[in-house]
This record gives sequence, structure tokens and C-alpha cells, in this order.
Amino acid sequence: MKKTIFAFIFLTSFSFVCADKIKINMRLNTRIFDEKNRLEITKTQKKDEKNQTQKFRFEFDAISGASTFRAVKNLREMQKIDSKTAFPDSLLSLLLFSTSDFRFLKEDSFFLNEQNGKIEIFFAHRKNAYKIITDEKGRANVWNDFFVSQIADGKDGVFSVKDEYVSPTGQILFDSIPFENEKADESISHVFSGILKFAFKKGILSVSGTLEKVPFQKPPKEEEKSDSPERNEPASEVEAESKEIVQR
Repeated sequence: MKKTIFAFIFLTSFSFVCADKIKINMRLNTRIFDEKNRLEITKTQKKDEKNQTQKFRFEFDAISGASTFRAVKNLREMQKIDSKTAFPDSLLSLLLFSTSDFRFLKEDSFFLNEQNGKIEIFFAHRKNAYKIITDEKGRANVWNDFFVSQIADGKDGVFSVKDEYVSPTGQILFDSIPFENEKADESISHVFSGILKFAFKKGILSVSGTLEKVPFQKPPKEEEKSDSPERNEPASEVEAESKEIVQR
């Protein structure tokens, strides 16, 4: 059974560039629509040897049907350094859930499993499936614990998930997907790095922590790698049913 994904783009404008640190505080009710869902961002930028701080709060506006302060474009701007992705798309998409209509969780096949403090999150957005995992203390490294896999082909904003990743009833089979770590473009000068803290209680997912802009270190070439386990890491370590997935 083919699974069809539709993508729509909201037009937004705002300036979020040039951050040196990004503090994140997200609340997301994964079970029902909740007006308390929110995303708070504190952006710190050093200018003239002084730290300048700006605070932003994004929410879903039920009247307009969109996020407040045009969260989609603002957060995409924040994610970019040298016009390249400086932290994983899986993290960006997760954050946007807290600023979007609750229906997106179902349409993106959002699934969360928590056991003994360890949290696993799965969802599909446009052509990709994403996975985020934490340790037993709910901690996730931005470049080690965020994963991606292309599961769909598409054209003109409509994507069909490959048959091998969809059950006969239309569910995405996340256990069958070959995920890989999300990686930064090797030509990027800096990335955002850090450890985020995840917590899940009574259906409420919270994510908090600070990402810091650090120089990007290219991964060693095959012949230069040691016998130690490979880590996709920058310079500083600081089954849901759906027929359509709609891009925020």
C-alpha cells in the first residue's frame, strides 16, 4: 500500500540569524490539542564583546491556523549558518510540532515510546522518516542521537512512501527503516552543538537545553579512522496511522 504525503509551505519573515547560543524550552502535549503547547527560544549573540539576548515565545494560533511570530521561517533561519543546516532537521521538525495544529502529529505519524527514562521518538515528514533517542536520563546529543532516512519519493509536494516501509493498513513501519545519523555539510564553518534534556510525563513531552555555535570538524577519511567507534560529532559536545503528512 502506498502512503501519500502532501507538503504545504507557510510564508513567513523575521530575522533569527547570527545566534551564538540558542536556549530551547519546549512543551508538547502528544495526546490532545493543548493551548499550553509552546516553544521558548532565547538567542544570544556576541557583539562588540558584549552578549545581546533576545527571547521569543512561539505558540499555535487557533484563529489564524498558523504559529505565532511565523515560527517556521524564523526557526529555519536560526538553523542556518553559511546558508547550510547547522543542527539536525529532525530537531527542527520536532520543535515545530509545539507551534502547530495538533493534527500534524497524526499526519506525520508521530510515535513516542518511553521506558525507564529512555525516550524514543519517531515521525515522518515529507520524504524523510526521523528518529530521536535519549539515554536513561533523557539526554540526547544533537549530532549523535538524531537520525534520518529517506522513505518516500515525490514530486510537486506530494510524496509516496515506499512499499517496504508501509503496512497493509497504512502504518509506517519504523522498525523496518534503516536510519543513519544526521550529518552536517562538510563545507559548513560552524554548527550548533549540545546536549538536550527530554522528559515525558502524562503525555507531555518537554525538551530543554542550550545549543552553542562551535567550529565544525570534518569527520576523518576512511584511511584516517582509528579502531575506536565512529562518532558523528562536531567540535564541542556541549506506529501511528495516517494517509497524509502535511508540511508545516
